[in-house]
Amino acid sequence: MEKYILIDSCYWFGLFDIKDQYKNYSNEVKDIIKGHKLIIPYPSLYEVLNSKFIKNKIALNTIESLIKSGEILLLEDEEYRQNALENTYSIYRTQLPQISFVDSIIREILSDPKIRIDVLVTYNEKDFKDVCDRYKITILP
Repeated sequence: MEKYILIDSCYWFGLFDIKDQYKNYSNEVKDIIKGHKLIIPYPSLYEVLNSKFIKNKIALNTIESLIKSGEILLLEDEEYRQNALENTYSIYRTQLPQISFVDSIIREILSDPKIRIDVLVTYNEKDFKDVCDRYKITILP
């Protein structure tokens, strides 16, 4: 059964940076997620396609091929930005995990009942565990 899998930026760094601490996890996850519908929120794409990453021709070509093949759904973030920004501002006053603006947007997406997400690929489980538990979203690895 096809699953909808939201991919956090850390997966791509682990997959293409030989010095990344999550290199082995990303290679294992690559086989697990093959054949499923992959979702990348635009803010994650902004993080991934940074100056260092785009100098890696293999990484850039792989991402480009996946996007152009239709294997990846790029998810707009406009409707999530304002809440995520407010959450980012108020982190020190709440019990929310201390997370980046991008991760705050991902939390908003995971909480949206209009978006089907079955699995989240991230290596920052603590940043998303509460929302994934609430919406019965599996976290890989």
